[in-house]
Amino acid sequence: MEKVLDKIGEWNPQLFREIKGRFKPRNLIFTISGTLIVLIVIISISSREVCGEYINHNCIDSQFIIKWKDIFRSLNWILPIVLLLSGIYFISSDLAKEEHIGSLNFIRLSPQSSQKILTGKILGIPCLFYLAIVLSIPLHLISGLNSGVSIFGIIALYTLWILGSCLFFNLAIWITFTFNNNKNAINTASMIPWAVSLSLCVPVFFYNCLINFSFNWYNNSRIVWKWKWFYLSLGENPLVTYSWIFITLVLATYFFWQGINRGFKNPNFTLLKKADSYLLVTCFQLWIVGFVMPRQNQNQYFNLENLNFLLLFGFTSVFLVALFSLLFPHRQKILDWATFQHKNKSRLTRNIINDLIWGENSPPIIAIGINLLISSIIWISWLIILPSDWILYFSKWQLIVGILAQMLTILIYTIIYQIILLKATLKAEIMAVRSLIGLIFFSILIPSLLVLGKMEIPLLWMFSPISILAYNQGNMITVCFGLLLQIITLGLLGKTLTKQVKKIGESQLKILLQSSEITNK
Repeated sequence: MEKVLDKIGEWNPQLFREIKGRFKPRNLIFTISGTLIVLIVIISISSREVCGEYINHNCIDSQFIIKWKDIFRSLNWILPIVLLLSGIYFISSDLAKEEHIGSLNFIRLSPQSSQKILTGKILGIPCLFYLAIVLSIPLHLISGLNSGVSIFGIIALYTLWILGSCLFFNLAIWITFTFNNNKNAINTASMIPWAVSLSLCVPVFFYNCLINFSFNWYNNSRIVWKWKWFYLSLGENPLVTYSWIFITLVLATYFFWQGINRGFKNPNFTLLKKADSYLLVTCFQLWIVGFVMPRQNQNQYFNLENLNFLLLFGFTSVFLVALFSLLFPHRQKILDWATFQHKNKSRLTRNIINDLIWGENSPPIIAIGINLLISSIIWISWLIILPSDWILYFSKWQLIVGILAQMLTILIYTIIYQIILLKATLKAEIMAVRSLIGLIFFSILIPSLLVLGKMEIPLLWMFSPISILAYNQGNMITVCFGLLLQIITLGLLGKTLTKQVKKIGESQLKILLQSSEITNK
């Protein structure tokens, strides 16, 4: 055991410290005994004695039958849920606690790379639960084979468990870093792991349901789904579906891994670089737009009666808003950037534009606009390719204009958020979030009250989060006027933000010059 730990210590010192701190005799005895007790209980519940032959109502030949399929299905639910939820909670708790007491900063100063430190955390913190899973694998494997499941199917199931653990543990670290960097959201370290666990509880359960139901249906020779993704049938072929899920999980884990490595190296950095956001938005939009497909076994296509298009596009809008919130640097970094720009007025416009597109400290409005442009191009291009009668109630030009209007609305909200964020107040972030929520709320409430919930006056809805629906009710003149009004509003807000940044740069530079003069005196 000591030789194994020594080899682990040579490969990853952080993993060695985590395992050594948790592999205490008391913890090992509790984990092993608790796991064996649970397995025995599952076997006893799934077993019963059956009489094979009766004579004079007396059983002379009894048999003890174990329902292997029930054991296999029970473990399919218990093992991944326990692993994921416990791992999420304890990883988040450890990082929040170390950030609170300041020990995480000492770990950052160590010569180890962030990849090794985070790998050590992910592999080491839930190590006792990994041990419990390993002890349960033999029973799970035996029950699966006795239930008629192939060894390749079981290995595929284990692969999805591992990939799911990597994804959700990375996501838990991502959310924990977000809370650590925003003390106004949750100011106590003990509340962070509960908040992270609750926020991921539903996704974990949904992921486990997706795997188990798909696995059971495939083994019963049933078609899981009748979906298509870019004309690729999902649900009919197990290998195709497994490959699609595998690639999706790998890509999602990659982006989260890049973010947490970046956030661990420097907590003052945003978790997402502008360059990474362009790739992430492109991958996500290609992933989600692939589901906007005609139905396979019916003569009609996806239409607004079942809200498929609206749900997909609405999910896209929510994703973009959540993503853009990660691109905003700390207020002080934007102030420093504005000061530098004012101090170096001779900088070429090309350099400034390049900084706005790729820079880490500049306002993210241009980057957000590029991401919205990428999203619009992907959605509009796919709508043009699809048949003209693929959806009811909307014509193609209405959908295209609605998508553009929705993207402009998101950009308008983003600029308003940035303007409020740059206000010289102690709680600018809280004020910006509250103002944005209030703006969204009243943009829906006021038109609803004026027209009694009907979209009879489309212009009233053009600044609401559901502006894509409003454009369905207007004619060409109304739609064009609405778009023009959005563009004018966007231009005025952009001009206001530019003046604000220049003014901040001037004031910050004056403060620096005055402080330097006082120091020289």
